[in-house]
Amino acid sequence: KSPADWSNKNAIPILCIFQDCLGVAQIAFGALNKSFKISDEQIDEAFNFIQSEKILRLKDKNLCEKSFVKYFGGENYSYVLDVENLRKILRQKLGDNVYLWYERKNNCEEQIRFVAAKNYHQNFVGKVKEKIRKLTAEQAQSYLEELIEKDTLLGIRVLKNS
Repeated sequence: KSPADWSNKNAIPILCIFQDCLGVAQIAFGALNKSFKISDEQIDEAFNFIQSEKILRLKDKNLCEKSFVKYFGGENYSYVLDVENLRKILRQKLGDNVYLWYERKNNCEEQIRFVAAKNYHQNFVGKVKEKIRKLTAEQAQSYLEELIEKDTLLGIRVLKNS
């Protein structure tokens, strides 16, 4: 029926899937949801978007879920978040109107980071330790040098403990 209906049915805010063409997607979906009126020029732009191959992304459930998790988890946290836990967090924090989750992302970032960190410690720390144990001394030293360039607190901890 509408982008809002699609979002609610799939439990994914539809705009998460169109980050690379967000402006036109917002115009098209806003018009389809009857949220606001658009100009004749925007109608043409929205129509072209709806008729483009980009709209076919909506048929790829895996792509939709990855886009959703990446939008809310960011580049790093999305790696350790699972889609169902993310949905649970968002429903608890933002309610049941899935379409509106997109614009309310900032209201739940702390909770998402907390759940991601918990999942990391429960399910990924062992894998990370295993990878570290497989590094050569030279690889480990190089990696640590790279990390202290990026993470001031890590560098300070190295200074304090050596």
